[in-house]
Amino acid sequence: MPRDASWWLKVKRAAQHYIEMRDMVEAYEQTCPYRAERMVSHAKGQRHIWRYVVRVTQQPDPRMSVVIGEFVHDMRSALDHVAVAIAPGNRRNSAGFPICADDPGAKDDGEPRPRSPIRRRGPPKLPPKTKKF
Repeated sequence: MPRDASWWLKVKRAAQHYIEMRDMVEAYEQTCPYRAERMVSHAKGQRHIWRYVVRVTQQPDPRMSVVIGEFVHDMRSALDHVAVAIAPGNRRNSAGFPICADDPGAKDDGEPRPRSPIRRRGPPKLPPKTKKF
């Protein structure tokens, strides 16, 4: 296994992002950014029921989400490079790591479907707005 293969370089870069992410999470944990509160029910006959709520008192560094995204992107890209590296020579131009091999919503009429590495979707459907009373 050559240490300068593109997929290996992607994995090494992801490892750097992982270390950075781990350090950020550990630093965040050291601040004790939450507290647990016991909530007592005031409903008749339910005073013996306790509920605990965890409240976040300090948000994490916004850069943490960027580092996590870079880590995930590098690992996914490494898998893409591996897929190309192991593909037969005549299929390397169309090889890639599939996120979704088939469209699960497509009708099954027995005809083969082209495989798409990325399932394309629009924005998520939100529930209708409800009126407050």
